[in-house]
Amino acid sequence: MNELQEVYFSSEPNRKSTHYHDSHQIILILKGKVRVTLDKTTLEAGEKSLLIFSRYENHSVEVLSKEYERYVLSISPVSDSLFSLLSYRPQGFSNCITPKSFDSLVSVFEELCLEYGSNKPHREEMLDLLCRRLMITVKREAPSYEENALVLSVQKRLETDYAQPLTLTELALEHSVSPSKLSHEFKRVTGRAVMEYLTSCRIASAKAMLTHSPLPVGEIVSLCGFSDSSNFSRTFKAHTGLTPLEFRKKFK
Repeated sequence: MNELQEVYFSSEPNRKSTHYHDSHQIILILKGKVRVTLDKTTLEAGEKSLLIFSRYENHSVEVLSKEYERYVLSISPVSDSLFSLLSYRPQGFSNCITPKSFDSLVSVFEELCLEYGSNKPHREEMLDLLCRRLMITVKREAPSYEENALVLSVQKRLETDYAQPLTLTELALEHSVSPSKLSHEFKRVTGRAVMEYLTSCRIASAKAMLTHSPLPVGEIVSLCGFSDSSNFSRTFKAHTGLTPLEFRKKFK
């Protein structure tokens, strides 16, 4: 595996509330307090809190305290069930966890930062092991939940093949279930409809292309699986509050 994008410690207040990153993110707060907005949900987190953000979730962070110390880990989507919690959103899931094994998490983050900044032999392998150790600890801390094999498989298909003209009927046939069963299970487990999740995957990929490539919007439309420019612009603004060009100007 290693899809680790970056890991670091920061004590900078960084009060910028609106930001964008093309990755899943885990933040371990050591000191300070923040207010997090995820779509229409708002929560507050203080020291010794663990925050988990999916690449497919719109969120902003507002720092509420003078001090704000944290570890931040960013990782690309990974097709490995051990990392499923980063994008899997079962019933009862919370983006904010108060871990009992806080000291253990601090230790893992310290090792990750040291290894990430080194040129030691087998650096990539060690980072992989440490990321796995981190995810095992996080999953043990998270409230127990049902890891549904059907839903995980469909999620991986949507995250990988979002540019294809996928339909609920086609996905159900691939997984040998009825469309109604797939729709019910997916919504029951994740709280979101199958096609809604597909749209989130397409929007996340469009954001990445707008900020990390010079591709014109017209090309991004087809590469992300949208039928036409009007549909893309309308959907993109509904998800982000910005037009594609406004988003590119703000975050590139």
